[in-house]
Amino acid sequence: RYVDRTGPLGVVGVGLLVFAASLSAGLVLPAYEELQYARADYERMARRMSVASSERQTRKEDVRSGLAKFIQHFPPADDARQDILRLQGFAANHGIQLVSGEYRFAPERGIELIRHQVAFPVTGSYLEIRAFIAEALEELPSCALESVSFKRDSATARQVEARLQFALYTAAS
Repeated sequence: RYVDRTGPLGVVGVGLLVFAASLSAGLVLPAYEELQYARADYERMARRMSVASSERQTRKEDVRSGLAKFIQHFPPADDARQDILRLQGFAANHGIQLVSGEYRFAPERGIELIRHQVAFPVTGSYLEIRAFIAEALEELPSCALESVSFKRDSATARQVEARLQFALYTAAS
């Protein structure tokens, strides 16, 4: 009787509604749920990336501030001449003869430091030269011994010829 009242087009319409509902329940709803999971994953990953990015930025700022604090421990570039004179004074304190010296300076790459290379050919006893090196490194914290070579004329000779190469680091102005 319901079919007679609605007619054949009504029956087809009801059938299409039932078909659309089953299609929606079978295909569209699972796809919609999958879309919701994908959106949740995307949002979770976006939050992680945001946190990682801010942590990376914080680490960069920490490195920069740490580097700035580190560079503050070095004397200004204007003090390099005084430090070289102090090196010569330390040599004189230990009875070492400084015949001549070679001086070069170069900015360090990627950091605001200048390296002043100082090379001295010296003559003295081995113990005097070692004492000179020890005093220089102790009294000048920004000083580094880059290389040293010793030469003696004979095994019984008391005097040693040495070539000392120091690096004095100063903060770039």
